[in-house]
Amino acid sequence: MYLSVKEVVILACTLSLGSGSTALINVAQTVTGAPDGSSQVEGQRVVTTSVGDNNLTQVLASRQIAQHTGTGQVSLVRGLQGEGRLDGPGTAGTLIGASGQVSVSGDGYVQQAQVLRASSPDIGAGNIGIGTVEGLRVSDLGHPRVGAVYGVRVQDQSGTMGLIIGLRTELSAGNSLKYNIYQTGSAPNVLEALTIFGTDRGVRFENQMTGAASVAAPPAFWLKVIINGTPYVMPAWRG
Repeated sequence: MYLSVKEVVILACTLSLGSGSTALINVAQTVTGAPDGSSQVEGQRVVTTSVGDNNLTQVLASRQIAQHTGTGQVSLVRGLQGEGRLDGPGTAGTLIGASGQVSVSGDGYVQQAQVLRASSPDIGAGNIGIGTVEGLRVSDLGHPRVGAVYGVRVQDQSGTMGLIIGLRTELSAGNSLKYNIYQTGSAPNVLEALTIFGTDRGVRFENQMTGAASVAAPPAFWLKVIINGTPYVMPAWRG
């Protein structure tokens, strides 16, 4: 026998913030790992498994929704927050606030896998609007006790049968306010590898350097421009 329902709610909980309260914690959980050689401590695991031959639109393990329906002003409504913390005298090789991974097995086929996705905003009826939508924002990560900061880092990719692209944008030509790459910071741009312009690859720029870099004797640079296979080299200069 099969039970046909649209939604099953196993646990529903509604809590109200009292007057003068500063925080409301729905679930507080502490897991303590014993120093007995345990390799992993896991606070919570949610596994949702779909079986059978029926077609589904999606399978969700967990959905976190934060919403504000009152008339007061809220500075920030955050659906999900992850923190990797070190609060003791021990050491940690890596702290990760949030991570994602895709996994496949069996004889099926996955057309596309996306580890992280930013979807279009869902704007309902009424006059409400959004001033600016940002798919990804990297706030100031600097601190006096942080050695180096990489806003976005794409490590070397290997083991793939086909095309490998570190960063790809697909914005089509539009009005004067539409750009694929728009850089406004005053810091210099460093392109150490071969730089190609144009879809026909007819124009290429090669930045080349010789000598050791130092304040007293900066290295010499020269620029090689290759147009339809013919190289043109600009005279060397020092930075």
